[in-house]
Amino acid sequence: MAEIKHGVVTLEVADHLVPPAEAGNLTAEALNKLRKARLGVGLACEAAATSIERAGET
Repeated sequence: MAEIKHGVVTLEVADHLVPPAEAGNLTAEALNKLRKARLGVGLACEAAATSIERAGET
């Protein structure tokens, strides 16, 4: 399994899930067209990850 880590969050991707060939090749123009996440989404994700880690420790 592949692991992707960002801060305190680790995502495990199954081996049979293969990203498309064009994945990771966005142009600057295409990147600018993506919608921005709402403010506080990152904090909510970090809080959820912390809670999941704490639940696993008990």
